[in-house]
Amino acid sequence: MYLVLAQLFALFHFASSLSIPQNRRDGLKSSGTARFEARHVGGHNDIERRGTLETSEPATNQEGWYSCIVDVGDQSFTLQFDSGSSDLWISGALYQPSESAELTDLTWSQTYGQGQAQGVVYTDTVTLGSIAIENQPVEVETSEASTFEIPGFDGIIGLALGSNGISQPNVPTFLESIYGLQVLESQVYTAKLTRPNETVGFYTFGYIDEPTLGGQTPLYTPLVPTGPGFWAFPSTTANIGGNEISIPDNVAIADTGTTLILLSSDTVVNEIYSLLGGGCLNTTGGNPTCIYPQNADIPSITLYIGEYPVTLDPQDFAIAPAGEGYEGYNVGAVQPSTSGFDIFGDAFLINIYAIFDFGNEQFGFVPRAPGT
Repeated sequence: MYLVLAQLFALFHFASSLSIPQNRRDGLKSSGTARFEARHVGGHNDIERRGTLETSEPATNQEGWYSCIVDVGDQSFTLQFDSGSSDLWISGALYQPSESAELTDLTWSQTYGQGQAQGVVYTDTVTLGSIAIENQPVEVETSEASTFEIPGFDGIIGLALGSNGISQPNVPTFLESIYGLQVLESQVYTAKLTRPNETVGFYTFGYIDEPTLGGQTPLYTPLVPTGPGFWAFPSTTANIGGNEISIPDNVAIADTGTTLILLSSDTVVNEIYSLLGGGCLNTTGGNPTCIYPQNADIPSITLYIGEYPVTLDPQDFAIAPAGEGYEGYNVGAVQPSTSGFDIFGDAFLINIYAIFDFGNEQFGFVPRAPGT
């Protein structure tokens, strides 16, 4: 017997990271913005190309992960925007080097929560909206030893603050490239992730979408330094069903590469599932999986970004039916974390408009009302 639980693990970044000269494409504005719509559609084949003045690209939610179309050389790829890792890589079965691409003598390797990916490194032009970076290192998965796959995706564009998994140090990540070349109007990117029944969500690069703020002032929390360069911040309090729980020294990361909310405090997890009349099962060969009766009332669940509370919407708590042998039960959006810190994935981020401020090394947000 097993539980149906898709995309439980974060895209963790573990690796060391030739300085490669980079230039803006001729004619590129000295500052720019890019916007990528993130929408729920039927699948990979439903992606349509649309162009506007800013080049707004629609994207799909693939098995719980948001993706957007990014141009590399003269090809377009469906990549996952992942704030929990720093590598930009593409499947070697899909990538065809453009005339401007060059194969380097570098290699790369990256270990994620669901496997390993590795291969060779090219330099090529990567384009997001009006922003084009020439000679950007592009990691191409070619090794038979690779075990990590993301169904429906062509690869990952990592947007964490750490180094990538390339074999020599100081090889720039995409985020370092757009920061170093000063091509953005503002050193931020944002994520508005939405539900299938809501208006289309988006990622922006270089600006904060004022209408989405709705007149609210963003709430900022300084980042906690971590070796892998996660978007990490203190999260030392939780309120479950009106019961405030202190979690001294606890740290959480904002991770668009994870579907669920993974909490390191057993006290918080147990309180949630106790109120639900459920519990956590020790499944063979995997982490504990927490389930609850489908007819249970979802308690109020409030988690914190620094000193600021974020209350989860109950409609997002059910992830999937629990599976054979556990009929009448659901898998919950909150699950135990074995990493030593909390991981606030899409089930958390869907409640806020997230601001990744890499210029000031802080994480900001405003609450997002359902349906907006």
